[in-house]
Amino acid sequence: MSASHRHRAVDAARAPSRCAARARTPSRGASFARGWAALLLALPAALPAWALFAALWCGLALTAAPAAAQNRAYLDRDRLPLDETLTMTIETEDVTMGPPDFGEFLRDFRIVDLKTDQQINMSGARMMIRISMILSLQPTREGVIDIPPFRIGQQTVGPFRVTVTPPRNAPTAAPPPQQNDVSALAMVQTSIEPGPAYVQQAVGYVVRLYYEPTRLIDGTLDQPAPTGAALVRVGDDIESRRNIDGTLYRVIERRFLVIPERPGTLRMPPPVFEGRSLVSMFDEMFGAAGGRSTLKVAGDARSLQVLPIPGNAPQPWFPARGVTLRYLAAERSPRVGEAAKVIVEMTVDGANAVMLPELQIAADGSAQVFPEPPQVDETFFEDRPRTTMVREFSVVPQSTGSVRIAGPRVVWWDVKAGVARTASLPDFLWQVAPAANASATAPAADSGNPLSGDDAEDDSDGPLARLIGDHAGLAAIGILAVLWIATAIWAWRIWKAPRRARSAAAAAPVARGYDAFAYKRLLENGSLGEIADALCAMATPAAKDLDRLRALLDDPAQRAAIDALQRARWHDGAVADARARLRAAFADGPRWRAARRSDAPSMLPPLYPGT
Repeated sequence: MSASHRHRAVDAARAPSRCAARARTPSRGASFARGWAALLLALPAALPAWALFAALWCGLALTAAPAAAQNRAYLDRDRLPLDETLTMTIETEDVTMGPPDFGEFLRDFRIVDLKTDQQINMSGARMMIRISMILSLQPTREGVIDIPPFRIGQQTVGPFRVTVTPPRNAPTAAPPPQQNDVSALAMVQTSIEPGPAYVQQAVGYVVRLYYEPTRLIDGTLDQPAPTGAALVRVGDDIESRRNIDGTLYRVIERRFLVIPERPGTLRMPPPVFEGRSLVSMFDEMFGAAGGRSTLKVAGDARSLQVLPIPGNAPQPWFPARGVTLRYLAAERSPRVGEAAKVIVEMTVDGANAVMLPELQIAADGSAQVFPEPPQVDETFFEDRPRTTMVREFSVVPQSTGSVRIAGPRVVWWDVKAGVARTASLPDFLWQVAPAANASATAPAADSGNPLSGDDAEDDSDGPLARLIGDHAGLAAIGILAVLWIATAIWAWRIWKAPRRARSAAAAAPVARGYDAFAYKRLLENGSLGEIADALCAMATPAAKDLDRLRALLDDPAQRAAIDALQRARWHDGAVADARARLRAAFADGPRWRAARRSDAPSMLPPLYPGT
């Protein structure tokens, strides 16, 4: 709860700094326009008037800003109980657009709350306004609900699909509080995955805080770690609303993984919420100290029976509730020397990313298999972990003939049945075709090309030659125009270079090219390669690779996060840990080293180009 208030305050404080940073940096379009104006004024007076007009039109066309507004919509989750809410965010840059007709596409939802937010960005002389509409939606029925596509301005977004499960067991609401009674302002509920569990099994544990937002000022929710088990927090808090006995509560859901380290009875300490509440609105308005009261609420303690690892369990030890494999893609007719793609997906119910075994395929004969780093997505499903791993393999055949691809096999322990199981995919056979250039060795004269042989020796009477001959004057003017534009661009770059060198030394190390919202979404759903490309694009100019980007960063935590990303990509590091480090280190944007005058581009080529 208090975390969400602090997040909003931090976001509100960040917005002016981002606007100011963007306002201080002139856009390329504005600088380009000034360069065109200077060049046009310096042109000789003997240049024809039509040429000046054409040059001015080209300059305006190149500097015109795109008029199409960028609109989008997204949900914070696609699965929820009937008595909870989800959040739909609609973003638009079209300030003239009215709100969509929610009744047309939200027939199976009730709008609990609607908020709007505005963000103003300055880019040179152009101001861009982004409006966000944030809707809290509560489903009116169980089952699968399809939200059809709907229009935002001139664009169409969607569709969306939401799965609504039966309502959870809500805590019993206390009687309505009296003036000095704060016992019912907040309630804490806990749930743990039913046991028994095994040693080193990932067990889902969820803490939910219910509170009245109108009378609660702030507070902290703390979950002590148990003895004999590791407690790992998963993801960010999920906020929703819920009506209990006529009182609208705001719900904060915090998810954990409990990993037992030894057999026996595991006892989870109760979570504790401590906060401050508003007892009297009248006293609060006049600043009376008696208008506030401290509040301390504890949840229920939980216990879990932990079993030892069975003696007949396969190694490596991999406990789970379910493991499924499937092929996402597999080419059918590969060629010699060309990489053929095979993509495999593994979905595990009841395990996190750290516990997943390596996903591999094999090829017989002379074919080589090159695996890419796996892409892992961790979620919570029915209060327990669910992890999806997708891995792409490049198979390169070295000769023609048959190649057998052996599908992946995963041996795991079924914690529900207490037996070992094997998940596998069937093998398949490839017939490798010759290389593509093997059939192209015939002479060009036999390929049926109408321009081959004697017919291609003299094309002076062709239609292109006749067109150029008939319009030689226009062709010459076009060539001169292209040369003139190239000269103008070269002159603009010379004119711009000293200004860039002067401004580089005085520029503050602000975050360049950083979009906090887009970066957060990319960390949740993007691949490691996409995250690396986005990080490199934050620099100006863009860094060629992560090593160069690391050298530009000033924050040790951000450099350490880059190292974790490199290990996850190329050394089988912990992908989830790398994502968490990147999320924490770059929460406020990249922090660059102070620009130095020696970093400015030089007008002369380097003395030793190789260094």
